[in-house]
Amino acid sequence: MGKGLPTRACIEATMHALARYVTIDQKDRLVPIVKPEVLMEDAYIQ
Repeated sequence: MGKGLPTRACIEATMHALARYVTIDQKDRLVPIVKPEVLMEDAYIQ
């Protein structure tokens, strides 16, 4: 983690993967729990 990291492409790829996971779980009648870890302590986040 640092300035410019993760990249926008990395964030979008992770969001896409989580969305696919949720879709697969819902097809199997499961309730997915998606809780990405977001740290707001970074000096670059203001």
